[in-house]
This record gives sequence, structure tokens and C-alpha cells, in this order.
Amino acid sequence: MYIQDSLHEFYPGRQSYAVSLSTLFHRCSYLGPTIRVKNGDLVEFSIANLRSEPVTNHWHGMHIPGAIDGGPHQMIQPGETWRFRMAVNQEAATNWYHDHTCEKTAEQVYFGHAGMFIIEDDNSEMLGLPNTYGVNDIPLILQDKLFDSAWEQQYYIEAGPVFWGIILSPTAPSIPTAGWRRA
Repeated sequence: MYIQDSLHEFYPGRQSYAVSLSTLFHRCSYLGPTIRVKNGDLVEFSIANLRSEPVTNHWHGMHIPGAIDGGPHQMIQPGETWRFRMAVNQEAATNWYHDHTCEKTAEQVYFGHAGMFIIEDDNSEMLGLPNTYGVNDIPLILQDKLFDSAWEQQYYIEAGPVFWGIILSPTAPSIPTAGWRRA
């Protein structure tokens, strides 16, 4: 996997800064590829940091040793590649991977350093659930986004939390909105 700065078109004809994760077989401009494995698999990873700042790659929800968990203690410096093997030994689950750099995790995930890690097993395959990826099995990642007047995503934390989701209360706190658009 390659982690790099990129541009993404959230709105037609308008490009915005993003962080992308790609593979030799999957080029993307936002978020990482979905990784699908089966319980019992041994997966080899090579994660290259093509950005100008250190990153990590944490495997959220995975039952794996701390030595390959990708937490803040396992920085991948610019230009470096982290190589390791991961034994998948857990039941079917939908997990995710994301940056876990100290004091930068939320910002890195916001700009796109995240993706799904789906584990299947014999039990999940026997359930008769939709299983044609991208046709009737469509995983979703939902994110709250804030865009400026040029339609570029903004990570604006000075006035409080960036992520509000759907605000149902008329008394919910607000942030300055002049020139801002919420997706």
C-alpha cells in the first residue's frame, strides 16, 4: 500500500486536498482500498509512506500482537516502508484501518487515511448473505465533511469539534458558517 497526498473531486470539477492509499492494483484519490480476507489467512503487507510527514497504519478491531498493531509507537517516516506479516485468527468481522499518529489521528482520517478490513469465515459464508462485492455487498464509510467556499474540505477545529453529524437539536452549538458548506 502507498500512502500519499492527493486530490479528490468531492464536487464535480472541484478538486480538494486528500490523503490516499493505493496498491499496485488499486489507484484511488480518497480513502484506502477495502481489504478482504478469510479467517486463517496469512497476509503480507508492505506500506510505503510517500508523504512528507510521519504516519502510522493501525488495524482497528484486529486481534493481532502489539508488535504489528500500527499504533503511535510504529511511525513510518517519509520515504520508509513498513513490511510485516499478519495472521488472521478471528471470526468474521468488519474492521477498519487508519492513521494513528499522536495528535494527528483525527485529521489524517478526516483527509482520507482510512479503509475497511473485512474478515470472512465459514460461518459468514453459510449465512446466505449478499456476497458479490460491489454488486449486492456494498460496504459503506460515512464521514461528516466541512467545505469552504471553493469546495475544498477543511479541518477546522479552532471553534470546537469538526464532526457534528446530523444535528437534531435547535440548541446545538454552532461554528462560524460564513463561507462554509457542510456535506
